[in-house]
Amino acid sequence: MYQADARNSLNTPPSIGPILSGLLLLRWTWRSIFWFLSAFSTLCIILMATCLPETARNMVGNGTINNNNAKGINKPLLSILSPQYPEMMDDSSASSSRAHHHETRRQEYYKNGWANFPNPFASLKLLRSAETAVLLLSYGINYSVYSCPQASLSTIFVDLYHISGLTAGLIYIPFGVGCALSAFATGKLLDLDFRKTASECGVEVEKGKTTDLSGFPIEKARFRTVVFFVALCAALVAAYGWVLERSMHIAAPLVLQFGIGLTIQPVFTALNTLVVDIHSATPSTAQAACNFVRCEMAAGCLAGLDVLLVKAGPRWSFLFFGSTMLLEVAMLIILQARGMQWRQKKTTSN
Repeated sequence: MYQADARNSLNTPPSIGPILSGLLLLRWTWRSIFWFLSAFSTLCIILMATCLPETARNMVGNGTINNNNAKGINKPLLSILSPQYPEMMDDSSASSSRAHHHETRRQEYYKNGWANFPNPFASLKLLRSAETAVLLLSYGINYSVYSCPQASLSTIFVDLYHISGLTAGLIYIPFGVGCALSAFATGKLLDLDFRKTASECGVEVEKGKTTDLSGFPIEKARFRTVVFFVALCAALVAAYGWVLERSMHIAAPLVLQFGIGLTIQPVFTALNTLVVDIHSATPSTAQAACNFVRCEMAAGCLAGLDVLLVKAGPRWSFLFFGSTMLLEVAMLIILQARGMQWRQKKTTSN
């Protein structure tokens, strides 16, 4: 069984950044924000180069001591100071076979020169697959809806409620808290949905054992509950625009922000998990394609956001965003119904 990741949401930190910006503005000018970002970006690069290990299995095997053979720039600087252990023998024929498979893939990786000459656009070839294209397009819609309210948040609240710079940073907290709470709970929910689907299909699930997904409706398992969160989030986004249009008390849009963060995060977790499920042999490539699609779609939406808000107003603008999430619901339902068939057809053609 593939355990869904319940770690903290990557969508929470963007809600913390504006608070730091507000605190910096209390003492210095807006330039201090960019000095702060430059300093901490440099620190992050240093920490990653020093401590972050390579995890791609086609390069380091299964990550154990005797399989962790990263080379060159893929090896963290701190590993030079680490003790080197002799290769340990494994009596298990299955484990030995897996280790040999990973070592073969690692050698092919270096032989082809991929580690030295990365091609960031190679990941886009995955979009030729129907299930991957629908999956990443759904992710792009979700991320665009997430990005647009966040980008317009401080501007709208400053205009409507005449708040200060620090308060403009604090209004991001409800959304971030909603995302964080949801991220911790969604992993358990996805595992529960996986077990229910497996039980319906007569598949036995054993802890620590990977389930063969070739004939398993993994799309149904990942979205059986999450689809309802998408529909609820669409309603909350539309309500958010209506509340802003009516200039209701500031507590109303903040509560809706919390609800949006609570309902939009499960979709990110489920989509990320399914991306790895479908592309378990090339998870890094699949994630790269996912990042490219979602960021480009969000960038396009953000480019026209100000014009849309000025021309249509908050109510119609966020009604539009909510409607696109209903389109996402339809796409996820199609993926549930046809996903396994598309995967099997692709396997047969290959």
